Amino acid sequence: MLGLLGTDSDANIAAELGLHRASASRMRRILAIPAFGPQGGRRTVKWTSRALALLGHAPDEEVGRRFGLSKSTVLVKRQELGMPSFRPPHPPVAWTAGILGRLGRVPDTEIGRRFGISLSSIAAKRTKLGIPPHRDTSPIVRSPRLKALLKLRTFELQKKYGLWPSTAAQLRRELGVPRPFVLPQHWTPEAIARLGKETDTAIARDMGITKGSVGEKRHRLGIPVFSPPMPWIRLLGRMTDADIARRTGLSSSTVRAKRVRLGIAPAHPQGGRHGPRRRRIGKMSSPS
Repeated sequence: MLGLLGTDSDANIAAELGLHRASASRMRRILAIPAFGPQGGRRTVKWTSRALALLGHAPDEEVGRRFGLSKSTVLVKRQELGMPSFRPPHPPVAWTAGILGRLGRVPDTEIGRRFGISLSSIAAKRTKLGIPPHRDTSPIVRSPRLKALLKLRTFELQKKYGLWPSTAAQLRRELGVPRPFVLPQHWTPEAIARLGKETDTAIARDMGITKGSVGEKRHRLGIPVFSPPMPWIRLLGRMTDADIARRTGLSSSTVRAKRVRLGIAPAHPQGGRHGPRRRRIGKMSSPS
C-alpha cells in the first residue's frame, strides 16, 4: 500500500485501496513522498509568486486550471502554507425595516425562506442586535397533518418547519409515530452479503444511499473493505474504461489513470471484448 503512494493521484490510489482520499494524501505527506504529476510520474512543481498569491483567493480548481496543475497539487500546497480554502463572499443583505422587525419574532428558517437570506446571516444579525432566537411557546395542535409530518426525517422537520429535534422526538412518542429509519429497510440479507465483495460506491449507488452509510454498516459488522482483484488490468485496452469501471465497481477516472500510467491505448467504444488489442504507447523496443 505504501509503495503505491505517489505513483498515481491520491484520489485514484485511495479508490484502488478502498480508503478515503484524505488518508492517502496525509500518509504521503508524512512520508514526504511527492505528489503524482500529470505527466505520468513524480515531479517538482515550481510555484511562481503569481500562483502563490492566488492560493486561497480562488477555488483550487481554478488555480490549477490557470497554472496547469491538478486540484490535489494546489490543495496540498495551500494546506502546507496553512491557508484556508476559498469561500466566495455572501452577497450583501439589504436589511429593510420589515426584515428587522421579524428577527426574533418568527423562526429564522421562515425569514430565510421568505427573503432568500442564509440562516448564518440571520443569526449573525440577531446576535449583533442582541435579539434572542424565536421560541414558539404556543401549544402545538395534535392533528392528523402533524402526525403525517412527523414521518419526515428529523433534519427535514427542523429545516422546513423549524421544529427542534427534541420536540419532534417528544411528539412522536405522544402520537405513537415511529422514528423514520431509512437504512434498516435497505439492509436485506442480499445487500449485507455484498459488503466487502463489492465497492461501497457500487453498493450505495444500487441502494440509493450514501457511500458513508455503506461504510458505516460494513465497519459495524467487522467486514473489511473490498479490494478489487488486479486481473482487471488485463482488460485495459481491450474494453473501454467505462465498461471496466462498471464491471469492477471502480471509477472511470481510476481505470483511465491506470491505463495511462501503463502506457496502454484506449479501446474503441465498439470494440468490446473483441476490440483492438492492447498496445503500448511510446517507444517500443526493437525485435531481437
